Amino acid sequence: MEKNSKKVLFFDIDGTIFDYKRGIIPNSTIEGFKKLKENGYVLTIATGRCFAQLEILEPIKEYIDYYILANGEHIINKDNELVFESPFTKSELEKLVASFGKYNLGYGLQGETLEVINENRKDVIDVIEHCKLPYPVVYKDFHINNKVYQAWVVDNKNCIENLRKENPDLVFVPWLDNAYDIMRKDASKGEAAKFLIEKFGFIYSY
Repeated sequence: MEKNSKKVLFFDIDGTIFDYKRGIIPNSTIEGFKKLKENGYVLTIATGRCFAQLEILEPIKEYIDYYILANGEHIINKDNELVFESPFTKSELEKLVASFGKYNLGYGLQGETLEVINENRKDVIDVIEHCKLPYPVVYKDFHINNKVYQAWVVDNKNCIENLRKENPDLVFVPWLDNAYDIMRKDASKGEAAKFLIEKFGFIYSY
């Protein structure tokens, strides 16, 4: 553990610093980040989002020191340097994508800098537009040669229990009526925050 006397704060994005109704980060939040930075705090984003979904943070980007992404499975610093990662294993990913194909489901995969979907389909597009997310790239074979930290699926066929049985090492977390985030069982923003504190010796400030 590195010795460090700096205090660290963690912030989620959706429903915390980002105002969904207005589609902005409020000016009061921007000013708050500026003052915290001036007072020497280490400011960290902790989110289920991936790197490709961070453009909404542009108004406060200059104040952020670290990013805990994909629910704790990918951590980078402000210079986009890797601090920690725990992507799906090749076996986990192959099995998951095979399950998606078996039930002909629309899905997304979140990599280091890119988010992809398997194809353009209405159920996938509806989810993306509903959540006001950047539109991913269509790249069906992305999983073959790329790291994937988190996945998501749109299940309009009530296949979720089959998916869980076929992929017992993964966790399926609902975030819309028919959409699920998928991550490894060890994924945790809280554990990632502890890792960051211990690695750099920060003081956690409530």
